[in-house]
Amino acid sequence: GSALRVVEHLLPSLVLPEVAAGSDSLRFVEEAAQVGQDLALAAERYREALTLDPSSEPLLDALTATYADAGRYEDLVGVLEAHAEGATGASAAALLRRVARTLEAHAPERAVAAWERVLTSGEDAEALTALAAHAEGRGDDAAHLSWLSRLCDALRQHPERGERAAALRRLARAASARDELGSARRALGELLLLVPDDLRALDTLEALERDAGNHARRAELLEARRGLTRDAAARRRLALELADLHRDTRRDRAAEARILR
Repeated sequence: GSALRVVEHLLPSLVLPEVAAGSDSLRFVEEAAQVGQDLALAAERYREALTLDPSSEPLLDALTATYADAGRYEDLVGVLEAHAEGATGASAAALLRRVARTLEAHAPERAVAAWERVLTSGEDAEALTALAAHAEGRGDDAAHLSWLSRLCDALRQHPERGERAAALRRLARAASARDELGSARRALGELLLLVPDDLRALDTLEALERDAGNHARRAELLEARRGLTRDAAARRRLALELADLHRDTRRDRAAEARILR
């Protein structure tokens, strides 16, 4: 089981100056390793060791892995929550995420509150993603849109641009579904700053700008689509559309002639 795999790496990590050979903490761990498949006894030994060395992450991992192997998910959640109470910042958030993941798998009706607790330590992409999914699942469109908006903001400085791009696509779809077209246009505009060659986003945003009567922005988007289009017939259609746009808005006769050349 996962508990035994943890044990394989646990003993070397505990032989530190503060956990010397022969100490009570190490003795409890050695006993836990010897009891093999007696998960109840192993868990008891890990708990005893953890009371002597409460800051030990390897011991906590071993205990939670033992609880998982034994199907004792309430105990697993309990020990993680107890440690989270004494932690702060990133350490608290990491423990609370483990609580939420466990509840997501075994008691999903309690997961929302757990993910919300993660956010007490700061905005967290995993928690926001999960909360958006829960809101969507229960048909709460307003909450779904709100969580997605926060997710996009939280990912603004994320090094993985693809993750934010995916979140912006979801936000644009959710906003469009609620007829919050201004929000949809903003999301698509931000998406195109990240992925300028996203033709679907260009098409969708161009249609929204057309409906909004924003001719200048629509012309920019049509130009961008034409620049990305390799098919000659499609380029010609876009050129005609641009020319019609300039003619209808009487913006620039020279621009109309230049496009059609």
